[in-house]
Amino acid sequence: MKNLKKWANSPFVIMPLLVLFSVFDLILLGKSFQLSKSDWAGWVQAVGSIGAIVMGWAVVRHQIANGQRNRLEENASADRVHLEIGLRLAKDVYGIHMDVHRKHVMNQTLFPGRNRPLSNERIVEMQVSLHNFTLRPISPLLYAEVLSLLRELAYTAVSIREQNALPNTSNQRVKRSLKRTKTVLKCRDRIAAMLSAS
Repeated sequence: MKNLKKWANSPFVIMPLLVLFSVFDLILLGKSFQLSKSDWAGWVQAVGSIGAIVMGWAVVRHQIANGQRNRLEENASADRVHLEIGLRLAKDVYGIHMDVHRKHVMNQTLFPGRNRPLSNERIVEMQVSLHNFTLRPISPLLYAEVLSLLRELAYTAVSIREQNALPNTSNQRVKRSLKRTKTVLKCRDRIAAMLSAS
């Protein structure tokens, strides 16, 4: 029944039926006014021209609607792919932060007074990956989350430079490291929520 209603409301069904009824009305009018063959030809040509114009309009309207629907579907698909990539990147950033936090804690508890240098390479690589990701046409909400991840990575890079320059790890540095890790976890969770909502 639903398909029948959709079929009956289609301009490709309604317009030909209107043209058919118009021709039928013209035949009845022509018989009542006793039109000549040349008058008949003129009326048929006029009705046919109007029908062709209306059908051309309906076809173009239908094609525009299909194009818009296809574009929306493609955009939704691209947004979903971007969210999946963003979630993978957020998980990697979270892993980096957890690793750095563990190293801060280890330096404080296992090696007090001495400093084990930490590497910045993974952070720099991840910053480049996130920056390249922001060059894509991503949604504003995802862009904001990626910028938050970049900010936390920059803070962590500074913290690592401080860690490597100073002889020991302070409680304050460990607390800030944990706070950054929690912030990254919240970003990761918000991106996961956006992905599940799409």
